[in-house]
Amino acid sequence: MQSINKLFLGEYLYRILVSLFFLSLFCTISISSFAQVNMAEIGDFQLENNQVIKNCKVGYLTFGKLNPDKSNAILFPTWYAGNSNSLIEYVGENQMLDSTKYFVIIVDALGDGFSSSPSNSKEQAGKDFPVFSIKDMVNVQHHFLTEFMQINHLYAVTGISMGGMQTYQWMASYPDFMDKLAPIFGSPILSSYDKLTYGIFNKMMSLCDGEDCGDIAEATLMLEYLLGQTPEFRVNNTASEYYTTFLDEVCKEAEAYKVLDLYRQMTAISNHGICEEGNLQNVADNFKGEVLVSIANQDHLVLPNSSKVLAQKLGAELFEIDSDCGHYSFWCEKDLLSERVRRFLD
Repeated sequence: MQSINKLFLGEYLYRILVSLFFLSLFCTISISSFAQVNMAEIGDFQLENNQVIKNCKVGYLTFGKLNPDKSNAILFPTWYAGNSNSLIEYVGENQMLDSTKYFVIIVDALGDGFSSSPSNSKEQAGKDFPVFSIKDMVNVQHHFLTEFMQINHLYAVTGISMGGMQTYQWMASYPDFMDKLAPIFGSPILSSYDKLTYGIFNKMMSLCDGEDCGDIAEATLMLEYLLGQTPEFRVNNTASEYYTTFLDEVCKEAEAYKVLDLYRQMTAISNHGICEEGNLQNVADNFKGEVLVSIANQDHLVLPNSSKVLAQKLGAELFEIDSDCGHYSFWCEKDLLSERVRRFLD
């Protein structure tokens, strides 16, 4: 994107390309596209609803070197519709997670097409794949770390969007397992607005029969961009006369969506909540480590309300970003966000 000559292309065409770049961030990508993902087989795994994922697998990538005392490991779970390759740009020297200092483990969440998912399960394909929760994602990760990686304590957990929800769940489920937490644009408890939003996604994706779901994929991606960025961002970055071009690219990118995978992940998101609202203080009291809560004030895809409340109860720093990029400020304001998280971890 940086190589695009803005003056040559013209202002409006440049803005279209900037907008379309976001589309590549949220599509499920094949393993062969980027780094080869490692796979850990952890056997049959029982979920909190008593269903079992048969022959459960966990995808992951690692960067950096683990200290002899295993004191520098950071877990970085994936966001909705993304995978471990989606997060590589946040890892490296002078990036958000400095792999010259830390051993960074990017872990693929259940349902992302790498870890066990409706699209890759041989025993439970498609709609036969069990319904799982954000808590199940975290429980699988805990088992992966302790049993497969032989890591019994983390320096930090951080994640973006659905990864931020997993980060909050780590706080509630395993409060003594890490020293620091940095949830980014996630939520510990859903608001009624969040539930309405995710309910619409679920209603749409529930219509997928596992075969021809192209229209559903296109509609869900359009809805994601409607809510993921502010009206001001869309108007300022996609001129009306270029909307058809923008929509054509949305439809093209939606071809990479594996709707049943995303349906299972969205079901997990829509049922998320680390505790009852009145018990947030208990969660805050149980966690003794340091916390940096990052929010986007104009986020309409994951409202920041409960993150603000929990940050106050924790006595944690609240890092606020004001950008008309909305939820996707984690890319628009990547340098600003990365610098603040990097400073917190250091």
